[in-house]
Amino acid sequence: MNDWHVWAITTNKYKRVIEFLEDSVFVEDFLYPLSEKEYNTKKGRRKKMVPIYANYMFIKYEDNLTNTALLKDHPWITQYVGRCSEKEVLEVRALDNSSYDLIIPIAIMDPDTKVKMVRTPFSGWDAYVVSQEGDKLLVSIKIFGGERIIQCKVEDVNVIE
Repeated sequence: MNDWHVWAITTNKYKRVIEFLEDSVFVEDFLYPLSEKEYNTKKGRRKKMVPIYANYMFIKYEDNLTNTALLKDHPWITQYVGRCSEKEVLEVRALDNSSYDLIIPIAIMDPDTKVKMVRTPFSGWDAYVVSQEGDKLLVSIKIFGGERIIQCKVEDVNVIE
């Protein structure tokens, strides 16, 4: 009996993992759900496909030592996460190719919310939200003895409780 399993994969290697899975006779089905995200560039508005569950691949196969070893030995499949039910996979499949903004909620942060900067040059520094427009934030951070306003994204901060 073939069951769904979740495996962690190396960042930005999903296309190579997909090639491997397509060529593997023991794999019945697999899913790496993507969503369409719009973003602004200097040349205008662009769209790109981004993973819904970054670095997680859903794979349906017969769970035995041989198949598990083949997956573990693949250079870009890093770790077994666990089983997944058919119902859960159907729910994930329903999200596949959806609009990013519809499935990934944007946190609403009130002005003066204290946050910690992450994934920015100021990672680890505390700041305060000044304003928010969509997924963009203006935060106030103390640098060189004075307050400075920095623009970042909602995902670049963690709220300090």
